[in-house]
Amino acid sequence: MCPAAYSCALHSRLGGNVAELRRANPAAYTNACALRLSRGFNYGGYAIPKGTIIPGTNIYRAKGADGLPYILRVNDVIHFVRHNWGAADKVLKPSEHPQLSGIQGLIVIEVNGWSDASGHVALWNGSVTGDGSDYQNPRSHAFDSPAVSPKHILYWELK
Repeated sequence: MCPAAYSCALHSRLGGNVAELRRANPAAYTNACALRLSRGFNYGGYAIPKGTIIPGTNIYRAKGADGLPYILRVNDVIHFVRHNWGAADKVLKPSEHPQLSGIQGLIVIEVNGWSDASGHVALWNGSVTGDGSDYQNPRSHAFDSPAVSPKHILYWELK
């Protein structure tokens, strides 16, 4: 549930098929957290491969203007990370989010009730996310609606 203006800017920056998808159907591409992480992987020396990544598992990707593939969905980021890094180092209940204090890594907050996303993925520096979101906190305003709630937090340590 990234802000639409921020999402639109990232889609445009990546260009190629990523931007074309957003232009053709903006409502279906309002979130950009998976794209943001994909860009970090691609330019941080951990390139997302083209073609089959996990036999039998489709990971939805689109090509940017740079010719690189970008993962578009949080669930697919989870598949990609689990395949490459193994199971999460920690699986926390929302109430256990203080355990993230002081540790750095990748966090995925799986969420019930969002109509346009299954969760959120972000880098974590031990106190805040790289994108400024606070979805790891069950008291986040993102969960003000009783129909929306965090399920759990997946954490992978960055080594």
